[in-house]
Amino acid sequence: METKKTFAENFSDKIRKKYRMLATGSALTGCISEWFIDSNTLIILYLVMLGGSESFSMFSSAISALVSVLLVIPCAGVANRIGLRISYSSAVYLGMFAYFLMAAAPFFGEIAKYIVMLGCFLYCLSRPLYGATWYPMCDAFLLKSERGSFFGNMRFTYMTLNAILIFVAGKFMGAKPPIWVMQLIVLFPGIMLLGRKICMDNLPVNPASEKNAYDLRKALAISIRNSELMGFAFYICMVNMSIAAALPLAILYMKTTLDFNASQIMTITSIGLLGYISGYALVGKLMKKLGTRNFQLLTHGIFILFLGSLFLIQPQWNYLFARFAVLFYVHGIAAAFLMCLTSTEMLALARPTNKLMASAMVTTFQNIGTTIGRIGTSVILGLCILTDSWTLQGGNFTKYNTLFGLSLCMILFSLFFLLLSPSFVPKHKDYYEPSN
Repeated sequence: METKKTFAENFSDKIRKKYRMLATGSALTGCISEWFIDSNTLIILYLVMLGGSESFSMFSSAISALVSVLLVIPCAGVANRIGLRISYSSAVYLGMFAYFLMAAAPFFGEIAKYIVMLGCFLYCLSRPLYGATWYPMCDAFLLKSERGSFFGNMRFTYMTLNAILIFVAGKFMGAKPPIWVMQLIVLFPGIMLLGRKICMDNLPVNPASEKNAYDLRKALAISIRNSELMGFAFYICMVNMSIAAALPLAILYMKTTLDFNASQIMTITSIGLLGYISGYALVGKLMKKLGTRNFQLLTHGIFILFLGSLFLIQPQWNYLFARFAVLFYVHGIAAAFLMCLTSTEMLALARPTNKLMASAMVTTFQNIGTTIGRIGTSVILGLCILTDSWTLQGGNFTKYNTLFGLSLCMILFSLFFLLLSPSFVPKHKDYYEPSN
């Protein structure tokens, strides 16, 4: 029986390579704005400079995930109705406006920190609509065998760019940057967003993904009945719940308790991005060599090591800068592995006729975990229910160690959810086409 060709197979190797380069260009110009929010470093430093408290600054790291929880699935329906091109174009323009607003925040005086939060919220509103278009756009030109290497190489490239930019920004800022320097740094990602649209305008769109009559209930039902898809979604939810608060907490710990200056924190963040770069450089070969199951176990194990080490770090220790630099680097490797694992499994679990909703379902669960982890941490900090310092077997610990310990317990508990992942299920009753 002859197998029906996929849309991507209609293109030659040369044309598919061109599209992969354009997609990478889109990522390079768009990822700067995403990492300003997601890396948390710059946004937290900016808010602290404008008078934001620990809890207020921590909450800013949860906005993106919270908005995604509410809007990813509806935006999948919107993108399907209005078309992929109108969707990502609208998202780009809203994102640019949001960054221009954040850059202008100091001009608003006493309410500046709230203007920054509003800008964050508006940018985060644009992300689900853009995200609903990204995987269908990539699926239009990617062969199944190209997924792992493409996502690894693409993210390796854009994380290299981000590492360089954050390191340069840290040196440009110095130990105590004036507010106008921060405004220029905030403005830059908004301008670069326009490049995302220019690149995506030159990518193909599969007619099957464009402006179809969209039955949201039917699409949801198809995804919910796919046990492998839902199992992986629950696993990703638990992992993100465990790890989501770790980096913003570490940044607050360095800033408020360990008295690291802005330049030091930015340097450590750039080293963390080098970890991402290393992870993306390794992910393609490792996934092929280890297989999805062992690769998933390796990723989970690195996160356990990372959170366990954060829990043990004490303010009186020597070489704290070096210790945090190493930990941020290790986190970057694990996060890169998890990102590529999520992307490849998402496409492997998505039925050809239901890719928008399947990817939206996994992304929603991913963001539910992140939202619970970060908002929960923000609430705990805001309620002041943790003792500021405590001792254990001669060690002096802080409230941050307590929170890192809670994250460690959660990542250990989430090991049980590995059994729900399709790579750990010997027989598959539902749709699952892994890359290896």
